[in-house]
Amino acid sequence: MKFVMPKSSKVSKSPAEGRKSAYFARNKLAILKSTQEVLASIGHLATVDQVAEHAEVSVSTIYKHFKSKEVLFQAAFTSAFESWEKWVFETIRYQEDPLVRFVLPLRLFPRLKRTHSLYAAMAVKNSAEVPLYLTKMTKSFRVDAIELAKNKILTVTDLDIRLRFILASLAEILLTQILNPKAKESDVDKEIEILLNLLGINPATASKLCSLKLPDLTAQN
Repeated sequence: MKFVMPKSSKVSKSPAEGRKSAYFARNKLAILKSTQEVLASIGHLATVDQVAEHAEVSVSTIYKHFKSKEVLFQAAFTSAFESWEKWVFETIRYQEDPLVRFVLPLRLFPRLKRTHSLYAAMAVKNSAEVPLYLTKMTKSFRVDAIELAKNKILTVTDLDIRLRFILASLAEILLTQILNPKAKESDVDKEIEILLNLLGINPATASKLCSLKLPDLTAQN
Protein backbone atom coordinates (compact mmCIF):
# COMPACT_ATOMS: atom_id res chain seq x y z
CA MET A 1 0.00 0.00 0.00
CA LYS A 2 1.36 3.35 -0.99
CA PHE A 3 1.67 5.81 1.90
CA VAL A 4 0.72 9.36 1.02
CA MET A 5 2.12 12.14 3.19
CA PRO A 6 -0.64 14.42 4.46
CA LYS A 7 -0.59 18.00 3.33
CA SER A 8 0.86 20.41 5.82
CA SER A 9 -1.71 22.32 7.77
CA LYS A 10 0.82 24.90 8.86
CA VAL A 11 -0.40 28.44 8.30
CA SER A 12 2.09 31.06 7.25
CA LYS A 13 2.65 33.82 9.75
CA SER A 14 1.58 37.31 8.88
CA PRO A 15 4.33 39.99 8.67
CA ALA A 16 3.17 41.36 12.04
CA GLU A 17 3.37 37.92 13.66
CA GLY A 18 6.79 37.39 12.12
CA ARG A 19 8.08 40.67 13.54
CA LYS A 20 6.64 39.80 16.95
CA SER A 21 8.29 36.39 16.88
CA ALA A 22 11.64 37.90 15.87
CA TYR A 23 11.36 40.50 18.64
CA PHE A 24 10.59 37.77 21.17
CA ALA A 25 13.65 35.77 20.06
CA ARG A 26 15.95 38.83 20.21
CA ASN A 27 14.62 39.72 23.63
CA LYS A 28 15.33 36.20 24.88
CA LEU A 29 18.89 36.27 23.51
CA ALA A 30 19.50 39.66 25.14
CA ILE A 31 18.30 38.31 28.48
CA LEU A 32 20.60 35.28 28.16
CA LYS A 33 23.56 37.55 27.39
CA SER A 34 22.79 39.73 30.40
CA THR A 35 22.41 36.63 32.57
CA GLN A 36 25.82 35.41 31.47
CA GLU A 37 27.32 38.77 32.39
CA VAL A 38 25.67 38.67 35.82
CA LEU A 39 26.85 35.09 36.37
CA ALA A 40 30.35 36.21 35.40
CA SER A 41 30.37 39.07 37.89
CA ILE A 42 28.22 37.78 40.78
CA GLY A 43 27.82 34.04 40.32
CA HIS A 44 24.96 31.63 40.90
CA LEU A 45 23.86 33.49 44.05
CA ALA A 46 22.66 36.35 41.85
CA THR A 47 18.94 37.05 41.84
CA VAL A 48 16.49 37.42 38.98
CA ASP A 49 16.05 41.04 40.09
CA GLN A 50 19.75 41.65 39.51
CA VAL A 51 19.52 40.08 36.06
CA ALA A 52 16.47 42.20 35.25
CA GLU A 53 18.23 45.36 36.38
CA HIS A 54 21.31 44.55 34.31
CA ALA A 55 19.21 43.66 31.27
CA GLU A 56 17.05 46.76 31.77
CA VAL A 57 13.84 44.74 31.61
CA SER A 58 11.17 43.90 34.15
CA VAL A 59 11.27 40.70 36.18
CA SER A 60 7.95 39.72 34.60
CA THR A 61 9.56 39.95 31.15
CA ILE A 62 12.22 37.46 32.21
CA TYR A 63 9.55 35.06 33.49
CA LYS A 64 7.82 35.23 30.12
CA HIS A 65 10.87 33.47 28.70
CA PHE A 66 12.09 31.39 31.66
CA LYS A 67 9.85 29.86 34.31
CA SER A 68 12.38 30.02 37.15
CA LYS A 69 15.81 31.28 38.13
CA GLU A 70 17.20 27.77 37.82
CA VAL A 71 15.90 27.41 34.27
CA LEU A 72 17.28 30.85 33.39
CA PHE A 73 20.75 30.10 34.74
CA GLN A 74 20.84 26.67 33.12
CA ALA A 75 19.87 28.20 29.79
CA ALA A 76 22.64 30.80 30.17
CA PHE A 77 25.26 28.10 30.78
CA THR A 78 23.88 25.93 28.00
CA SER A 79 23.95 28.85 25.57
CA ALA A 80 27.56 29.61 26.53
CA PHE A 81 28.75 26.06 25.97
CA GLU A 82 26.80 25.75 22.72
CA SER A 83 28.37 28.98 21.49
CA TRP A 84 31.83 27.70 22.41
CA GLU A 85 31.19 24.32 20.74
CA LYS A 86 29.99 26.06 17.58
CA TRP A 87 33.21 28.08 17.51
CA VAL A 88 35.27 24.92 18.05
CA PHE A 89 33.45 23.12 15.24
CA GLU A 90 34.18 25.98 12.85
CA THR A 91 37.78 26.06 14.04
CA ILE A 92 38.51 22.36 13.53
CA ARG A 93 36.28 21.54 10.56
CA TYR A 94 39.18 21.59 8.11
CA GLN A 95 41.08 18.94 10.06
CA GLU A 96 40.82 15.57 8.34
CA ASP A 97 42.50 13.37 10.94
CA PRO A 98 39.74 12.21 13.36
CA LEU A 99 42.21 11.95 16.23
CA VAL A 100 43.37 15.54 15.71
CA ARG A 101 39.73 16.66 15.59
CA PHE A 102 39.15 14.84 18.87
CA VAL A 103 42.17 16.28 20.69
CA LEU A 104 42.00 19.91 19.56
CA PRO A 105 38.87 20.77 21.62
CA LEU A 106 40.59 19.31 24.69
CA ARG A 107 43.49 21.68 24.10
CA LEU A 108 41.25 24.65 23.34
CA PHE A 109 38.90 24.47 26.31
CA PRO A 110 41.52 25.33 28.98
CA ARG A 111 42.43 28.36 26.86
CA LEU A 112 38.91 29.75 27.30
CA LYS A 113 40.23 32.94 28.90
CA ARG A 114 41.95 33.87 25.63
CA THR A 115 39.07 33.03 23.32
CA HIS A 116 35.90 33.56 25.38
CA SER A 117 36.72 35.74 28.38
CA LEU A 118 33.08 36.09 29.44
CA TYR A 119 32.62 32.33 29.62
CA ALA A 120 35.90 32.01 31.49
CA ALA A 121 34.64 34.51 34.08
CA MET A 122 31.40 32.53 34.34
CA ALA A 123 33.44 29.40 35.04
CA VAL A 124 35.40 31.10 37.82
CA LYS A 125 32.32 32.51 39.57
CA ASN A 126 30.45 29.21 39.25
CA SER A 127 33.29 26.72 39.61
CA ALA A 128 31.17 24.09 41.36
CA GLU A 129 28.80 23.99 38.39
CA VAL A 130 31.48 23.74 35.67
CA PRO A 131 32.00 19.93 35.82
CA LEU A 132 28.23 19.37 35.78
CA TYR A 133 27.55 21.59 32.79
CA LEU A 134 30.67 20.42 30.98
CA THR A 135 29.56 16.80 31.32
CA LYS A 136 26.04 17.62 30.12
CA MET A 137 27.10 19.75 27.20
CA THR A 138 29.93 17.72 25.64
CA LYS A 139 27.85 15.13 23.83
CA SER A 140 29.97 15.53 20.71
CA PHE A 141 33.09 14.63 22.71
CA ARG A 142 31.51 11.32 23.77
CA VAL A 143 30.17 10.64 20.30
CA ASP A 144 33.61 11.20 18.77
CA ALA A 145 35.27 8.99 21.39
CA ILE A 146 32.80 6.16 20.74
CA GLU A 147 33.39 6.49 17.00
CA LEU A 148 37.16 6.31 17.53
CA ALA A 149 36.65 3.19 19.63
CA LYS A 150 34.51 1.58 16.91
CA ASN A 151 37.30 2.25 14.44
CA LYS A 152 39.83 0.69 16.86
CA ILE A 153 41.70 3.98 17.21
CA LEU A 154 40.87 3.92 20.92
CA THR A 155 41.12 0.41 22.37
CA VAL A 156 40.66 0.84 26.12
CA THR A 157 38.01 -0.72 28.32
CA ASP A 158 35.61 1.25 30.54
CA LEU A 159 35.59 4.10 28.03
CA ASP A 160 32.70 5.97 29.65
CA ILE A 161 34.42 6.03 33.05
CA ARG A 162 37.61 7.31 31.47
CA LEU A 163 35.71 10.03 29.60
CA ARG A 164 34.02 11.22 32.78
CA PHE A 165 37.39 11.44 34.52
CA ILE A 166 38.85 13.37 31.59
CA LEU A 167 35.99 15.88 31.61
CA ALA A 168 36.34 16.45 35.35
CA SER A 169 40.08 16.92 34.91
CA LEU A 170 39.49 19.32 32.04
CA ALA A 171 37.37 21.53 34.28
CA GLU A 172 40.15 21.56 36.88
CA ILE A 173 42.77 22.43 34.24
CA LEU A 174 40.61 25.32 33.04
CA LEU A 175 40.16 26.77 36.53
CA THR A 176 43.87 26.43 37.27
CA GLN A 177 44.74 28.32 34.09
CA ILE A 178 42.38 31.14 35.04
CA LEU A 179 42.99 31.39 38.78
CA ASN A 180 46.63 30.46 39.25
CA PRO A 181 48.89 33.37 38.20
CA LYS A 182 51.82 30.96 38.04
CA ALA A 183 50.09 28.58 35.63
CA LYS A 184 51.68 28.41 32.19
CA GLU A 185 49.71 27.81 29.03
CA SER A 186 52.33 25.27 28.00
CA ASP A 187 51.24 23.23 31.03
CA VAL A 188 47.89 22.64 29.33
CA ASP A 189 49.36 20.49 26.59
CA LYS A 190 51.43 18.47 29.06
CA GLU A 191 48.30 17.79 31.09
CA ILE A 192 46.28 16.85 28.00
CA GLU A 193 49.05 14.43 27.04
CA ILE A 194 48.56 12.61 30.35
CA LEU A 195 44.80 12.50 29.86
CA LEU A 196 45.28 11.02 26.40
CA ASN A 197 47.32 8.23 27.94
CA LEU A 198 44.15 7.26 29.84
CA LEU A 199 42.53 6.61 26.48
CA GLY A 200 45.29 4.24 25.45
CA ILE A 201 47.06 6.75 23.21
CA ASN A 202 50.76 6.07 23.53
CA PRO A 203 53.00 8.85 24.92
CA ALA A 204 54.76 9.53 21.61
CA THR A 205 51.48 9.98 19.72
CA ALA A 206 49.99 12.03 22.56
CA SER A 207 53.04 14.31 22.55
CA LYS A 208 52.80 14.77 18.78
CA LEU A 209 49.08 15.57 18.96
CA CYS A 210 49.62 18.15 21.70
CA SER A 211 52.51 19.84 19.91
CA LEU A 212 50.61 20.54 16.69
CA LYS A 213 50.15 24.22 15.94
CA LEU A 214 46.95 25.59 17.40
CA PRO A 215 44.47 27.51 15.25
CA ASP A 216 44.00 31.24 15.66
CA LEU A 217 42.91 32.03 19.22
CA THR A 218 41.42 35.45 18.53
CA ALA A 219 39.11 36.59 21.30
CA GLN A 220 35.46 35.90 20.51
CA ASN A 221 33.89 38.02 23.26
